[in-house]
Amino acid sequence: MLQLSLKNVQVAIAGKVLLAETGEPLAKAMVEMIEMPAKFQRILQLKAMQAGDEWAIATERIDRKLTRNDGSFFFTDLPLGNYVVRASVVNGGSRYQAVTREFQVKQQQSSTDLETAVGNLEILPTGIKGQVLANGQAIAYAKIRQVDDNTETLSDADGNYRFVGLEAATQPTVFQISSADFPPQRRSAMLQQGVMTTVDFSLD
Repeated sequence: MLQLSLKNVQVAIAGKVLLAETGEPLAKAMVEMIEMPAKFQRILQLKAMQAGDEWAIATERIDRKLTRNDGSFFFTDLPLGNYVVRASVVNGGSRYQAVTREFQVKQQQSSTDLETAVGNLEILPTGIKGQVLANGQAIAYAKIRQVDDNTETLSDADGNYRFVGLEAATQPTVFQISSADFPPQRRSAMLQQGVMTTVDFSLD
């Protein structure tokens, strides 16, 4: 007779990956451990030997996860100790800045079960934000377009805009701003990785 033994899986680390500027959850973000106790390092070395070449490129491992649609992630059955976890946008380039967070895995005071270490990681986007104005008045629903790659956004009813996920550059990036009452005009701004630079555009 076949007997099945079900293991009680314990969640050791859990959280969500969010976009820092907006608070929205990021699906399929990479979450990976970059520092860990020596005991877990030995476990990883054994796993790597067993998996061979596939280990390095695997996106789902005991030390590496992709976030779910709601931005959530978790790691299970970890040895006690301190871990540093890094979150990044896959193929995000300079459009986002990876972030790290430390978690401590420990036992619950009243049992041998793990006490889940919970914490979110907020990835820093590259971009600009501010207001579109003309003669000191806010311009609603103005279009702000990045000239080089044709990505665009709109200002809201109060003229405020937020443009995230742009490529950082060592030279000024050119934007074209237009609205129903004004012809297209070009302005430039510096984009630094992981920084939301405040830029108010004034139309003539």
